[in-house]
Amino acid sequence: MNLLDSSVIKALNGSRGQAMAIPTIISFYAGANYYHAAADRLAADCEALGLEHDIVELQKPDDLDWSQICRMKIPFYEQMLAKHSNGILWVDVDTRIIRRPEALSGGNYDFGAFVRNFKNFRDFDPAIFGRRFHPGFLHFTATEVSRQFVSHLAALERGSSANATDDYFLEEAFRSFEPGLGIHLFSSDLIAFSGEEGARRERVSFVHGSSGNVSDFIDRVEQHHADAFVVGRERASLLRQFRAAAKRGRRDEAEAIIRAALRLDNSHQDTAVQAAKYFLRLSKPRSALQCLRAAFDMRTAPPEALMVSVEANLAIDDLAGVRIGLRRLARTGLHEEFRRSRQFRLELEERAQKLGFEAADRPQLWWMEQPYPGNFGDALNPYIVEKLSGIPPRFVPKGEGILAIGSVIKFAKAGTSVWGTGTPRMTDPLSPDATYHAVRGPLTRQLVLESGGQAPTIYGDAAMLLPLIKAPAPQRHRLGLIRHYTHVDQPLVVADDVLEINLVRVGYDDMEAFIDEVTSCEAIISTSLHGLIVAHAYGVPTRRAIFSASGTQIPGDGTKFSDHYQAFGIQEADPLDLSLHATLNGQSAALCTEVVTKPLRARLLLEVAPFAILPEFMEKAAEFERKSSFAGV
Repeated sequence: MNLLDSSVIKALNGSRGQAMAIPTIISFYAGANYYHAAADRLAADCEALGLEHDIVELQKPDDLDWSQICRMKIPFYEQMLAKHSNGILWVDVDTRIIRRPEALSGGNYDFGAFVRNFKNFRDFDPAIFGRRFHPGFLHFTATEVSRQFVSHLAALERGSSANATDDYFLEEAFRSFEPGLGIHLFSSDLIAFSGEEGARRERVSFVHGSSGNVSDFIDRVEQHHADAFVVGRERASLLRQFRAAAKRGRRDEAEAIIRAALRLDNSHQDTAVQAAKYFLRLSKPRSALQCLRAAFDMRTAPPEALMVSVEANLAIDDLAGVRIGLRRLARTGLHEEFRRSRQFRLELEERAQKLGFEAADRPQLWWMEQPYPGNFGDALNPYIVEKLSGIPPRFVPKGEGILAIGSVIKFAKAGTSVWGTGTPRMTDPLSPDATYHAVRGPLTRQLVLESGGQAPTIYGDAAMLLPLIKAPAPQRHRLGLIRHYTHVDQPLVVADDVLEINLVRVGYDDMEAFIDEVTSCEAIISTSLHGLIVAHAYGVPTRRAIFSASGTQIPGDGTKFSDHYQAFGIQEADPLDLSLHATLNGQSAALCTEVVTKPLRARLLLEVAPFAILPEFMEKAAEFERKSSFAGV
């Protein structure tokens, strides 16, 4: 039996005056007095505003519940659209219309509705809602496509045995309707949720009513599940598995899992960033870029995505991509330290390109780049190698090229060339298969031998060669203070007659400025090893210092200091504990008694370098050894 047959409905037909662009308001009602009273109010609203309307009472069988009545809307839409040539606007019968909905007139579209929860399109995320449109206000226009859509909707409802409401079938129809559907999204300004609110807001046409039946029936009828909460749960599970596999070093397993997460939803931005970072760890920069581009418009991507893209483009030598990424990152005003470090890397590559050096012809070098923009001792690596060779070095993954300046010898492996680096502690096992050309000092050499490797008795951090590259600055300060970056926040009043020298540097100008600042001092107190080494290289007396009260200490057990001191015959004084001093002034220069007493064998250190040295530096090394004024030379 067709429950909408004319024999079982009583029409409350509205005005049939002149043709109007606003669609005919349609609705129906049945059951409780609440709906009868609501229908009378809605009809009165339409009459008062001059709106065509067609509001009908259903003579429903007693065994129909609310959800089944809602389902009856669909054949009702079909009948009403066939009846009214100006299109139809379904509104739930307990709606009040307080102003003419002129926004619905004259539009060239097929279907109009509010998005779910009456949000504006800008704020609407379809992933967090199971359905797209609110079913209480639906405009089916008089276009042929609109009629096809309503016919499709009605056919779905007739052919389904699912226990479902009109809302369910509307979403199903929208997902399966093949022709293009021109859609008008109603502005949230058109609706209010109380009469008082509607009176205040002049654009409001509708005041929404709510019978409460939705919450009563929501668990009894078919529902669409929000993608965010279905896909989201699966994605969260995959990401947990990915992180666990990555933490255990199961690279193949971790990669397979993160790729599964991307297949699930490659537009999810957090997943894309995690995946891209992991692909970089796997030396798969093109995969990193691919997943970023799937998830982001890179022109407006957030800083974290831009940073990963810069790294990936550096890895594939796409210098144009690096430039673009750095410009975009600069516009965000964030991560300036990272940007500066990568700007330096870009300039290194641009210089090599301009000079015509192929990647394979350049010294292959790794250095520690953090903390950004750079720690002086680590950032010295490319400066010294390029100055001595005349060739900009190429940054490579750790262990794949030369390890030189810094306490990074533990990263050496078969095929690594070690030149002057050392160990921070005597408990680190070292690779017996690396090629040890020179090490920082005798303690590091001892550890190499104990680990089964071979190392000559050629000692010296490459920073000791700096006098061959750059002349010292004139001395004009009694004392200089250099804090390791872990100590910069430690309380200490530094007097005006002490030059405080910042260790965080990047770029060749910064390297030379640091050298000038150190050599402008008559003495140096430093908690940083390379602050001491640069001073020793230029014959400036030093005193090693510590901050015992610091919650963060320099990694290692002090071996790296003793290693360097023993290599050059420096009498190691007890470290000066600056945590016990409220103020540091120039008088503390008298405490700086650490000086080099064994000569740097500069020519030998250059001869064993794992890259070609410019002839001029071999000559400078010979001259340096002849003129050295160090005690004991």
